[in-house]
Amino acid sequence: LFFFVFFFLNTVEAKDKEQTYKIKTFEYLTSIVEFESKFIQIQENEIQTGHFFKKNNRLRVNYDEPSNIVFVIKQNKAMYFNKNLGEVQYFNTKKNNTKIFFDLFNDINFLDDAEFLFINNMFHFSKTIEIGNEINLIKIFFEESPIRLRKIEIKNNEIKTIFYINNMNFNPNFEDDFFSLANPLIN
Repeated sequence: LFFFVFFFLNTVEAKDKEQTYKIKTFEYLTSIVEFESKFIQIQENEIQTGHFFKKNNRLRVNYDEPSNIVFVIKQNKAMYFNKNLGEVQYFNTKKNNTKIFFDLFNDINFLDDAEFLFINNMFHFSKTIEIGNEINLIKIFFEESPIRLRKIEIKNNEIKTIFYINNMNFNPNFEDDFFSLANPLIN
């Protein structure tokens, strides 16, 4: 009987802790109206750096040299701009990984069905979602105190991509057209 009561109380406490962190994480993510940060992306032993930006319901990702690529993302549409090649393409965000980043900051239900794990002042949510007929395992890592987004892992078709997020600035100064989807090659 003691073991049953102990197990039950620990299970209830774990569920309460999970719910508390889900609420705190949701409040943290929805409070971010705008920010900028640096990131390091690792995919198949290749390292790429860049900057990540958010304002209202738009995101922008700038990859540093040698790629020199820019993505501007809104809910249903995104722009890819390769500065080196002078190439611009538009695409739907519903069928690729840009949906993950957009939904993380803009979909209040994104973490509802995610599994929760807390380890050593860090916690993460993991979930599986289907994008374009591909199953993606997503893990989103946060520092506990204060709550800060630190890492996003995406695994699909045996390819694992990791984004380490650092140097977050919550008071950036953006030009009016910084998040524009207008073709940057047309002046």
